[in-house]
Amino acid sequence: MKEVAPDILIEEAKTLAGRGVRWHFHLLLKNCAFSQKQGRYAMVLENEETGGTLMARFAQNPAGEAKRMAGLSFGADFMDKKEQGEHRPEFEAMFKMAEEMDRKRVRWHHHLFPPNCAFNGRKGKYVIVLEDEEGRVPASIEYASEPMGDMARLEKLFYKEVK
Repeated sequence: MKEVAPDILIEEAKTLAGRGVRWHFHLLLKNCAFSQKQGRYAMVLENEETGGTLMARFAQNPAGEAKRMAGLSFGADFMDKKEQGEHRPEFEAMFKMAEEMDRKRVRWHHHLFPPNCAFNGRKGKYVIVLEDEEGRVPASIEYASEPMGDMARLEKLFYKEVK
């Protein structure tokens, strides 16, 4: 994993999106279970075609940058696409957990791990992971195909107050 400045990571995302290359990113909050540097904010960008990985650290929570990256990755209107991709019945319980944490002002975040993601311990499957502010994972769900409908619901809740 190559460490780069935040602006380099964001420019690479724009370049990959412009070229139509499959890629994804991760927002790693301070105590994220998948962070190598606990106590630091970071974003990781993975090029799904080459396997190349970039990581940038941030002094503050980069939720605004992450929201823009999500728009680049999934399309600007992806949060409005509720019927895309596979839906799992157990997602409702995960979503209720996220809503409850949100209601209680407990910081939380989530990840979508594509089948070949460096963080995905269940290769060949898509996985949505929900984390609380301490890096605990109260829920994760496997999918056979990309679960954009379920992700759109989580993203809409997560980014509701982010400009």
